[in-house]
Amino acid sequence: MSSKNFLETLYESGISPRELLHLYISESHEQVWDDGLQEMFERRVLNTLVSGEYLALGYSADSRGELVAIPPHRWRFLELDIIEGKAKGEDVRYTGIKCLKREALSEDEQKLALMASLAQVDTTESDTRDSESFEALNAKAWSDITLRFLKNDFVEVGGPDKKIRVSLERLDLMNRTKGKPNVAFDLLLKMAKRRKVSSKQKQSISRFRRTLEEKFKLPGNPFQFEEQRGYVPNFKIIDDRNAADERAKKEAVFTTIDDNIDYDDENDPAGEYLHEHDR
Repeated sequence: MSSKNFLETLYESGISPRELLHLYISESHEQVWDDGLQEMFERRVLNTLVSGEYLALGYSADSRGELVAIPPHRWRFLELDIIEGKAKGEDVRYTGIKCLKREALSEDEQKLALMASLAQVDTTESDTRDSESFEALNAKAWSDITLRFLKNDFVEVGGPDKKIRVSLERLDLMNRTKGKPNVAFDLLLKMAKRRKVSSKQKQSISRFRRTLEEKFKLPGNPFQFEEQRGYVPNFKIIDDRNAADERAKKEAVFTTIDDNIDYDDENDPAGEYLHEHDR
C-alpha cells in the first residue's frame, strides 16, 4: 500500500475536531451553558493534539492539497478552528482535519503516518529557500554565526547584518516522529553549557555538520575537535529558552502596604478631608 493510500485509509476512520469536542463534553456529563466551559473543552482538544494523544490528518495547502499527518509539535504554532475543522499558522494551512486516537494505532502505523507526511512537508521547506534566507545574514565565516535557543522550540539565527527567528525543525533540530528536540539539539545544548561532547558522538556531529554546511554555505568546518574539550563549535551558541521568564521576574515590581502607617494622618488635602468628615 502506498503512503498516500495508507493515509487515506486512516483518514476515513478518523473523527473531526468538532466530534472530538463533543466526545469530551459527553464524557464529562456536564451541560455546557457558558463560554467559559466551552473554551475549557476547546483547550482540551488542542492539548490532546499537542501531546500526541490524538494524531491529526488534514489537507495541506502547502503540499499541493495533499493529505498529510500533522506532527504534534506543530500544533503549538497553529490556530485551530474546531467547528470548521481547519488550522492555520504563519506559513501553513490545513483543512478537513480528522483525529485518530494514537493508542488505537500500532506503533508502525504511527511512524508510517508521520514519515509519509514528512516526505510531503519537506517539499515546501526546500534547502534553496533556507539558504536564500540565511544568505541575508551576510556571514562570511562560522564565527559570524550565533544560534540563540528560544522557548517554544524556536531558534534565533544571528549574523553581522540580520537576525532570523526560525523553528528548530528548520535547522533539522527536531525529532519529527516524536515531536520533540533531537540528539543534535541536545549536543548543542551541552556545548552551550561548556560540557564535553566526546568522540563517541562523532556520527551525530557529522550528520549535523552536513546539515549546517548545506544551510549556510560557509567555508570550513562548523566544529573542531579538541582532546580535552571534545567537539567545540566554531560559532556561538546561547541557551535563552528561559530568558523571557527570568526577565519578567526581575522586572516585576511589588508594592507592599505598611500596616504601621496610618494613611488617614497624611498631611495632604485627602487626609484633611478624611479628618473633617470622619464619623
